[in-house]
Amino acid sequence: MRKNMRSGVKSSVFYDECWKVSVALIYSFRKGVIVNDLDILEFCKANGVNDYRIDNRPFAARTVEATHNNGSRCIIIALSDRSDKDVLSYLAHESFHAAEYILESKSIAHSPQTSEVFAYLLESIFNRCLAILTKK
Repeated sequence: MRKNMRSGVKSSVFYDECWKVSVALIYSFRKGVIVNDLDILEFCKANGVNDYRIDNRPFAARTVEATHNNGSRCIIIALSDRSDKDVLSYLAHESFHAAEYILESKSIAHSPQTSEVFAYLLESIFNRCLAILTKK
């Protein structure tokens, strides 16, 4: 868990050694607490992340490309309400965007020739995020 998150909101970060990118998951753990863009901003400020774009619109889930102050890449996945019945669908969807951002940054476009790379990376991101969400 990272510092400076408001009550009811957690964050967890994992590093993908293969792709040299950190992935942050921001999520609510208390019923009635909804993650929003301010939580993403607080995470970025507290963790030395800059160069990110948010659009200040409500969301069920969002994936944001960002850069740490040291120049390394960071992908932020935010799930607005962990108790939402569709949270796994949102996580799968956002895991795809995270994989897409990571691979595009390495000049790997999605194509029939690269679909397995996308699928394995998506699976890894999804499983690691799911482990965070289901950890007691």
